[in-house]
Amino acid sequence: MRRATPTPEPSGKDRRGLGVSNKSALNKLYWTRISLGVIAAFAAEGVFRILGGDYTDGLLVGILVYLASYYLARYTWFRNVEREKVSKVYSTGIGGYVMLFLFVWILLFTLGV
Repeated sequence: MRRATPTPEPSGKDRRGLGVSNKSALNKLYWTRISLGVIAAFAAEGVFRILGGDYTDGLLVGILVYLASYYLARYTWFRNVEREKVSKVYSTGIGGYVMLFLFVWILLFTLGV
């Protein structure tokens, strides 16, 4: 009678999901989105000043930058993520992004830069 030998667990890039190897990628994603929040606020203020429109143009800039960061991260750092864990990529850093975007944009608007 032969016993089946257990197959070793795949490691590194072969593993699917958000394992230990992707923790640093999530950390990178978080800080990238924090940085993009500040950059998007400056861009939103620039669009607001140049177009002379209302605040919806600035909000549109913020939303587009966040969506661009999602697609960039999804198809570069997190290509092999399982479908069930894609929401982790989408939601990482969203609170910090929104709060920093609004804070910097309001500060720039108030200062009249």
